[in-house]
Amino acid sequence: MKRKQLTAILCVIILIIAAVTVVSVTDIIGGKNPDRQDQTEDTGSEADKNTDAGENDKPGKDDSEPDTNENSKPDETDINNDSGSGYKSFSLTKNMSAAEAYEYLDEFLNSEYSILVNKQHKVGSDYKPENLVIPSGCDYQMEQTAAKALSDMLAAARADGYSDLILYSGYRTYSSQKNKFETRTQRYLNEGYSQAQAEEKAGEYIAPPGSSEHHTGLAADVCSSKIVSKFGYLDDSFDSTEEYKWLREHCAEYGFIMRYRKDAEDITGFLYEPWHYRYIGVEHAKACTELSITYEEYYEMLVKLRDEAKADAGL
Repeated sequence: MKRKQLTAILCVIILIIAAVTVVSVTDIIGGKNPDRQDQTEDTGSEADKNTDAGENDKPGKDDSEPDTNENSKPDETDINNDSGSGYKSFSLTKNMSAAEAYEYLDEFLNSEYSILVNKQHKVGSDYKPENLVIPSGCDYQMEQTAAKALSDMLAAARADGYSDLILYSGYRTYSSQKNKFETRTQRYLNEGYSQAQAEEKAGEYIAPPGSSEHHTGLAADVCSSKIVSKFGYLDDSFDSTEEYKWLREHCAEYGFIMRYRKDAEDITGFLYEPWHYRYIGVEHAKACTELSITYEEYYEMLVKLRDEAKADAGL
């Protein structure tokens, strides 16, 4: 009896082991190994983390390329003036070496076309420009290069339908300027001003002798003949005419700048004169006009740039 019981028990154990074995084999074949599934999920999770980390670690736009945000742009002034020399950013010398810029600026500043004449920078009573001629169709002398430029400018104005522009005044001798100034001064003396007051008052309208650009032969009073006929003299109302608008738009193309601006009387020392134009050459007239500064400021700037270029060139 005991043997039969023992045999039965052994059979049951064998059956149980067999059943467990079958289940295990089935799970393995079906890919349902709990240990492998846990490992796969952990690995998969770690793989996802690595993938995210990899994307974040890749050099993106901010890291691999210069920031193109305008707030992050290098200062353009620093780029153009990387050695602290303004001639590298000035339109006429920015592509020149220091030596070339110095030579270019020095040549202009030593030429007759750069001369600065005002109440602080006067010419002597014996000053007289060379090569004075009368521009075509005009009645007053000018320096020959300026005269040719003026003739071309007036011809261009006529071609565009503005035939009313005339040269009202050009070259003036020291003595003629002296007479004009003294005549105006006497007018104010007659009105009861003191000598000093009369001269100061006259100087607002008439340049004292030696301080007039008309001494150079490079200055031209250009106005509408209708304005002159109406008033008998030059008048500020010229700036309301179409002729004036054409002149302001095109004068630099022929080497002229409007010399005495309305907003710069404290710099030039003279009242507004929309008719007074000064020849300095096409390149410099365009540069000065683009900068929208007076000739006093432009001249001072060129002197500074020349000195900087000279120092950089070691000359």
